[in-house]
Amino acid sequence: MSEHQDHSSAALIAGARTGRPSEWVAGLLLALVLTWGALIAIAALAFGMSIDSAFPGDIGLIAAAGVAIVGLGLGLAVGCRLAVPLLQYGFGDAPATFGLPSRSRRLQMAGPVAGMVVVDAAAMWALSAVLPFRFGLLSCLYYCLPGVLLACLAAPRSKGRLLIFGVILVTGVALALPVRALQNGIAAQLWLSDSGVSVRAQAQVVVLPGLVQEPYTIDSGTLIAQFDTVEDGLSQWAAVETVTAKKTDPCAPVLVAEGDADGTESLSCTQVSPGLWLRGSQLEQGIGYVLERDGVTITVTAGMNLDTNALRQAVLAAHPASDAELWPREDSTRYSLMGLLLL
Repeated sequence: MSEHQDHSSAALIAGARTGRPSEWVAGLLLALVLTWGALIAIAALAFGMSIDSAFPGDIGLIAAAGVAIVGLGLGLAVGCRLAVPLLQYGFGDAPATFGLPSRSRRLQMAGPVAGMVVVDAAAMWALSAVLPFRFGLLSCLYYCLPGVLLACLAAPRSKGRLLIFGVILVTGVALALPVRALQNGIAAQLWLSDSGVSVRAQAQVVVLPGLVQEPYTIDSGTLIAQFDTVEDGLSQWAAVETVTAKKTDPCAPVLVAEGDADGTESLSCTQVSPGLWLRGSQLEQGIGYVLERDGVTITVTAGMNLDTNALRQAVLAAHPASDAELWPREDSTRYSLMGLLLL
């Protein structure tokens, strides 16, 4: 009798240390379910934020709140519907649920599962500020880490799971910034090889106060960046930057964009300092500056609503985009094998 008890105790200790294979599988499935539930909530929130700016006044705010609430509810419903059975049957009943009917046990588990989905969504949203998501294997794995950590915490305690939890947590935090630098570099390399720019210096960063830059485009070797302003829920062009990888005639017609149209205009031309020309005036359709520096010609034009001094300072502060600055300004549409694996 005593020997039998010793063997039973040893088996329980071994099980507590390692966990059953079925529990490991349930843990991985639970991590995926939490991730999907969180993604639904995040997608709804992002969509709600986008439609907020598409409608004027309080209408956009109400629509955004409605979409976000529906998305959160859907994410919680998906998470609870799929995760509760995994907790109930994959890990076995928690001691606190012994003696309760099956339906009561499921309801009791729904609260913690909903909390895990919310925590997972918050963690992924915070992660996006450090490591923006790209459709590559590395990004997908990284964005699954919060779900994996929560699944480790939800599963019955075991030596192996606690060790994995610690390794994932420490490694994920330690590698976040190096992974971001790696992905920035890869994305920049893919865009530069695919975009058709002549030299890296052609991708110039110009920051115009109050305006949002669209991704770079290339037209006949000229880099173009449109700048948007939002008025009454409508996004309109308010300025445009062009960069050529050579010296050009600073007084030639320049690209002007305003509202929903763009085109070339022959604006007046006055040299105001070495390498810098003022284009246009208060009496013309637009105003801008042309800057020749480091082998490239940078032209920025805007409507009359932009302060001339601010426009001049923005042009003079132009500089080649770093990998981190190029990330939100490029629009990669083609992936190489390296990009699919490491982005």
